[in-house]
Amino acid sequence: MESYIEAAKQETKNISEELQKEYPEMSFRYGYIFYRDSVDDNLDTHEALDLTDDVDELQNKIGDIEAVGGGDYPEDWAGAYKLANERINWRNGMKIIMHLADDGAHGKLFSIEDMHPEEEPKLINQLKKAAKNNIQIYGFVITEYCRNSFEQCAKIYRNNGGSFEILDYFPPEIKNKPEFNMIMNNNKISYDINELNIENNNNDDMNYDDYDDFEYKNMKEDFQCMNNDVFNRNCVSNVSKYIKAKKNLKK
Repeated sequence: MESYIEAAKQETKNISEELQKEYPEMSFRYGYIFYRDSVDDNLDTHEALDLTDDVDELQNKIGDIEAVGGGDYPEDWAGAYKLANERINWRNGMKIIMHLADDGAHGKLFSIEDMHPEEEPKLINQLKKAAKNNIQIYGFVITEYCRNSFEQCAKIYRNNGGSFEILDYFPPEIKNKPEFNMIMNNNKISYDINELNIENNNNDDMNYDDYDDFEYKNMKEDFQCMNNDVFNRNCVSNVSKYIKAKKNLKK
């Protein structure tokens, strides 16, 4: 998730400025919940910043976040939505959550091979609370690992009167680029090799040079630039879409 955290840090101010320019009569507050997997490791604590209009503070706080932890693929979505319901001070008005995920949620309904079925009712309960609170949710699919979780969450949310849209984080014109697939595949290969290295007690014989050459570094830099732009467009376009929909309802 490091590249997405970096995109959030780099684009926060641009997003704020674009929205304020488009809707000068409105005031915006921003916050974040960075969730890990405290279900598998209680040292994997979540981080949250309450809604604020101080964009510089938000940007600085995001810059301090590290993408570490996680004992298995599913993550603690229930804990994240619990924070959204109980720790974030929503005011009366439009409420929006942009949920970016590259892994699914705990619970058999959300991740078939998950080993924590007790987490399923917890997430369902938190989704019902958020729907009752009229929070609009946009779920962004970064990898296919999280798609089923988003689809199941959306069904529950809509059945309880909430609005939950699922979108691909990367548009087709980016996903279809050969270098995009190469970067994503290399990231997965590097991740698997690092995991194997840990399991083999840091075997010094392993060589990572093939996955860290100059060309790959350049591609990763290009990817980060693309990612920043995508993050910005995702946030601005969907907030704007929601505002316009709300305004049309009032007419």
